[in-house]
Amino acid sequence: MNSRHRQRTATESSGQLATKMQPPGLDIHEIGGVRMGEDPDTSLLRAFSHMHACKNVFVTDGARMTSTGNQSPSLLYMALTARTASFAADQLADGHS
Repeated sequence: MNSRHRQRTATESSGQLATKMQPPGLDIHEIGGVRMGEDPDTSLLRAFSHMHACKNVFVTDGARMTSTGNQSPSLLYMALTARTASFAADQLADGHS
């Protein structure tokens, strides 16, 4: 059973209607909706992916990136998420909320 058949079978068994099937590897990575930067007038996130306006809200997906250097930026997102999680844990341990 190939991946397209497995996807169609899973979609049909869940009761959903598939409107378009595409081969694996053709997914897109939406990015750039929540800009990271130091100036709250031009960005929503600080350097460790927490919001300027609400410091206990973190964004750890592609929304924080304005562009990507390759077709599949997943490893970059995972590395930045690990960095963000470490920062958040340190902040919590230091008594920041």
